[in-house]
Parts: sequence; C-alpha cells; structure tokens
Amino acid sequence: MIFKLNFCLFISFFEKLFKFELLFLIMLWRQHLNIGLIFSLIFVLLMFLIFGWFAMNLLIITQIVVIIFISPLIPDLDHQSGKLHQLLLGISLFIAVIGFGCYVFLNNTSQWLTMALFGVLLAFTTFFVGYFTNHRGFMHSISFCGLYSGLVFMVVGFNIQIAVLSFVGCYTHLVADKVPLKLK
Repeated sequence: MIFKLNFCLFISFFEKLFKFELLFLIMLWRQHLNIGLIFSLIFVLLMFLIFGWFAMNLLIITQIVVIIFISPLIPDLDHQSGKLHQLLLGISLFIAVIGFGCYVFLNNTSQWLTMALFGVLLAFTTFFVGYFTNHRGFMHSISFCGLYSGLVFMVVGFNIQIAVLSFVGCYTHLVADKVPLKLK
C-alpha cells in the first residue's frame, strides 16, 4: 500500500514537472528517450558524486552514452515501427553489406566474414523479435530489464555499474508506459 501511494505521488510529481498528463499520453520514442535520458543522467550524477561510480575514462564515458541512448528504447524492439527496431535493421544490414563487400572485393580474411555474419545475425534477430513477439509483452517487464542488464554486464566486460545503468534506462520505459511492476 505504501509503495503504491509513493508511486502515485511520483507519477503526479512527474506529470507536473513535465507539464503533461501521463494517464492519457501515448508514449512515443522521443518521450521514452527524453525520460530515459533525464533519469539516467540523474542516476549517473548521483552515483558518481555519492559512491564514486563510473571511472571517467574514454571507454566508460562511451559506454555510458551508448547505454543512456539505447536502454530507454530497448523494450520497443518488439514493435516493428519502433525507432530502435528500424535503426538496428538498417545498421545491421549495412554492416552485413560492408562485411561481404570487403570480403569479396578487398581480401578474403575472416574478419570481414565475421563482420558480415554479425550483421546478418543482428538483422535476423531484430526482425524476429519485432515480427514474432507481442508488443508490450515480455519485453515490457522487469524480468526483461534484468535479462537485458545481464547481457550488457557480459558485453561491457562485467562492469556492474554500466549494467545497473542499463537496467535504470530500460526500467524508465516501463514507468513511462505505466507497467512498472510487470514481472513477465
């Protein structure tokens, strides 16, 4: 009961702060990105100042920027017209074409073939997720945010701070869509 009351107060404060009514607003990718950016930047700043998280070097700053921009949009990969879905399809196909082109026309090294196969795999995965999953299904749940942050944890070299940041960014999407407690 206390959590529900606090959450309602948070939503009310949020609506007044950004001067819009969350109850009647259909969230678009720009709103998700803006909300995610705001809360992720606040999180980074607080964790840096209070706990000394995020050693500021070029690699960490690059990871922070990428995670801050991608995480709030990740749950909408299950939507074919989602901006991140479309962007990933385009980028992955571009990677595949460049990889295959360089493999065929420049030299037959395994690096180019690996790049091309990565592009094809990313395009196939993005297509599969977008066209064969339900929008606001599993990808709009706390469980998915946990899986996503676990994947980020492994990809960034087992950096728990970046993984927690990715969870925060992903979770802002759930809060904005008003499904903050959805588990599956």
